[in-house]
Amino acid sequence: MEALSLVGGSLLSATFDLLFEKLNGYLSDQLRNSKEEVLAQVESWKILLPKITAVLQHAEENHVVNQFVKSSLDDLRDLASDMEDILEEFVIDAKRSELIAESEARPSKRQRITSTVNRFFSSNMAKPNQEVNSMLKDLSGRLQKIDSGMRSLDLINLALKLEDKSHRVIAKRLPESSLLEDKVLGRDSDKDAILQRLLEDGGSLEQDFVIPIVGMGGLGKTTLARLIYNDEKLEGRKLTKLPTTIGNLIDLHHLDISDTSYLQEMPSGIGNLKNLVTLPKLIVGKASGLMRLSDLKNLLQVRGRLSILDLQNVLEIQDAREANLDKIHGLEELVLGWAAPDNDRDESILQKQVLSWLKPHSNLKSLKISCYGGKRYPNWICDPLLFLNLSSMELSNCKRCILLPSLGLLPILRKLIIEGMKAIEAVGPEFYGQHESFRSLEELVFQNMSNWKEWTSPTRSEGEFPCLRRLVIQNCPKLLGQLPSNLSSLKELDVRRCNAMLLKSMGNLTSLANLRIEKISELTCLPMSMSLPSLKELYIENCNRVLLKSMVDLTSLTNLRIQRVVELPSLPESFTQFLTTLETLYIGDCDDLTCLWEEGPEVEQSLLPFNLKHLSLKQCKALESLPTAMMVQMDGSSSSNTGMLMLRLEKFEIYGCDSLKSFPRGRLPVTLKYLKIEDCKGLESLPDVDGDNNSNLHLEIRNVPCLYSSKGCHRLLTFLKKFTVNDGGEWLESFPERIVQYCTGLQSIKIDSCKMLKSLPNLDFISNLVELYIYSCEVLESLPEELGLYTPNLKDLRIRRCENFRSVPQTMYQLKSLRRLGMKDCPSIEFIPDGGLPPNLKDLHLQRCVNLKSVPKTMYQLTLLQSLRISGGALTMSLQNLMSLRWLKFEQKFPLDVMLPSSLTSLWIWNEENLKAIPGRLFQNLSSLKVLHIINCPKLQSLPREAFPPSLGELRIRRCPHLKRQRFEVKGDYWTIIWSIPYVQID
Repeated sequence: MEALSLVGGSLLSATFDLLFEKLNGYLSDQLRNSKEEVLAQVESWKILLPKITAVLQHAEENHVVNQFVKSSLDDLRDLASDMEDILEEFVIDAKRSELIAESEARPSKRQRITSTVNRFFSSNMAKPNQEVNSMLKDLSGRLQKIDSGMRSLDLINLALKLEDKSHRVIAKRLPESSLLEDKVLGRDSDKDAILQRLLEDGGSLEQDFVIPIVGMGGLGKTTLARLIYNDEKLEGRKLTKLPTTIGNLIDLHHLDISDTSYLQEMPSGIGNLKNLVTLPKLIVGKASGLMRLSDLKNLLQVRGRLSILDLQNVLEIQDAREANLDKIHGLEELVLGWAAPDNDRDESILQKQVLSWLKPHSNLKSLKISCYGGKRYPNWICDPLLFLNLSSMELSNCKRCILLPSLGLLPILRKLIIEGMKAIEAVGPEFYGQHESFRSLEELVFQNMSNWKEWTSPTRSEGEFPCLRRLVIQNCPKLLGQLPSNLSSLKELDVRRCNAMLLKSMGNLTSLANLRIEKISELTCLPMSMSLPSLKELYIENCNRVLLKSMVDLTSLTNLRIQRVVELPSLPESFTQFLTTLETLYIGDCDDLTCLWEEGPEVEQSLLPFNLKHLSLKQCKALESLPTAMMVQMDGSSSSNTGMLMLRLEKFEIYGCDSLKSFPRGRLPVTLKYLKIEDCKGLESLPDVDGDNNSNLHLEIRNVPCLYSSKGCHRLLTFLKKFTVNDGGEWLESFPERIVQYCTGLQSIKIDSCKMLKSLPNLDFISNLVELYIYSCEVLESLPEELGLYTPNLKDLRIRRCENFRSVPQTMYQLKSLRRLGMKDCPSIEFIPDGGLPPNLKDLHLQRCVNLKSVPKTMYQLTLLQSLRISGGALTMSLQNLMSLRWLKFEQKFPLDVMLPSSLTSLWIWNEENLKAIPGRLFQNLSSLKVLHIINCPKLQSLPREAFPPSLGELRIRRCPHLKRQRFEVKGDYWTIIWSIPYVQID
């Protein structure tokens, strides 16, 4: 009853239609041979129920408060649910008959399932036909009683009167679409009982999974099934076991357990699901009743991806032979996985025999074998006639394998990953096979091969890897052998944590576009024969600085990233002289770098990277100077003696370079669009800029002390858009006047953790200011009094965690552009001036200002206000006239007598230590309320007995210990006021 009440009358009306539709089909298929009285009883239902259609139609639109009417409607809901229960009994009975008949026809194959079903239907969970017939009679009697009660109460006429508004009604319910995410209360015990049956350890096959819900009036099966399905206990990532009787779902097509990383075992009954199409993984078990590999033989309809895991539990070769993996035609991706061995036990022979029988179908496109313990692979793994469609293969952590299969024979293999093969010492001709090898391979990855020493190619000089575009070799520290010599198609080479001799053996890579070398400290040069005419991106990390000197002819390089290269004072001339096409340069964490490159008469400046667009320097602690070519003289010439300019520089970022004291003499180029200077504490002056031609420059400065001194060019400050200072410590006591005087283009100011900042100057020159944020400035007491006069464009003002902040300016009401005002954790503020608040505020947040005694009367006239967070103690008048207010949060001192506006859609009541009851009049005017949160009210004991607004769609009550969850369940004292709310959460 309660669930149907909860989801509304529309479901009740539709329920009868659906029940009769089901009954008609069932009568035609199953009950034609039943007793006449059963048919007569069902037909009587169909005659009586249409008589109350008018009442049901009205119940869809209105909820009647009259107790007699409500009682009758509740009886109807009970009746609908119990009729559904009867239909469920019919279905169970029919299914039992079908299974018994099937078992008699095929006893040899169905004997176990039939005995299980027979035991189940003879248990207490199922009822015999005699009891079903008795229940039919009982329902017919109840229906007659309801019909008589309707006549005595004249319900149909009452419905018509209600339509004329002669009696009290409640407005329309939420639409049916809102029912999809209902929070149903009052069925915890039923739900928990079923969950326990599904999840209990050691449950019997007969009773764990098929659980008909009979004798539970008021809750439809779909509703309860949804509750159980959505319960977090069944959430995939927490599921460790599947129900042992899942094999009874013989018509199941999709079992999606792809996101069940905690799943440890699977019951053997899954092998009975012959119609399964989706089965992402199969976990092989050892114990009786768990999935065996041989159970796979019946799952021939599985398609797409399948992972077969824990293959170490296969102890008999017969299981692998009977799996018939090659008969599953629909598989496209296959993973075969063993668990990593936790001992030195050698099971290589057994595991090879198992793998030999797991040959897949030729339709396979992707194969991964993980933690295989055999020393060699079976022949089918490199069979070119079998794998006509295989394009991807991964062999991972097969630590006993001593020889790679001849994968070069596979005709369309495009991606190959070989990882963690610790026993492999050599890769030779056996890897390639005969004839033209790896003719389609585009990506080859070797990783974590700790004992791999030699890589030898076939004696033929060409034909290997004709299409290879990406080669990755990572963490192969002993590999010394020569790499393949003919890699004419290679575009990307990634070598990390390997021996230096590996790269020294490389030949000509004329097509290489991307090269990454990482953590090869012994590498000092590349071979003379290695030409890189097509290289566009180079990434060098944790390598020897001498390596850069050997890299020449990089005439196509556009992107260079150098990181953590020690003892690198500057980029060598032999390296930089060919970087004429370089567009992006990043240098980071090079502690010995003092300049980017050497400059002077002896250096050929014309060959330096003057086409740079993006330059980033990060955490180069010793950096003392920047290239002079990045600056322009007053007459347009270069600062350098050659007259060469970086005429394309658009973005320059410099972080944490504490030794840099100044920019080169001159002005920044007019092409510069973005300049960011951060945490350069040694910088004594800022660069100059051409005020007429740098109008598009966006400047950000953060934690640069020289900004506050009198040194440096003032013109640059006019382009400052965003100014941030964090952790000003004890050196910043007042906001620098020069910022106010020269930063006329400033749009954002953020001051955080400046503990000694006492005041801000008048912002009379910063008319473009849009954002002003002041956080954790402990001694700051106020804002400039003229704030409202000189910042007409200010839209967002926030002050947080300023313990001594006491007042806002009298002129604040003149900030007509201000849309958001927030003050939080400012305990010293007591009043907001009578001059008033800005008239166009949309968001006003006054949170945890515990001593704020009142707000000005003008707050109650903010016609655009949409969001208000405030301590209730500061309110002295009704909020009823704030007709744009949508979101309201009271925190402490909840005002019980304040009227709220009808426009309110969300109401939060937080941290009310002394609140004991919420009066019903609070909700009288809230016809639009959708969300109500009541949180952390330790003394709250009661809610209003009147119903919440019918528009309410979400109710959350948390950390209110006196409002126990039981009080909101079916028999609780608050059930009648929350039953119609789609989402309810009580913690």
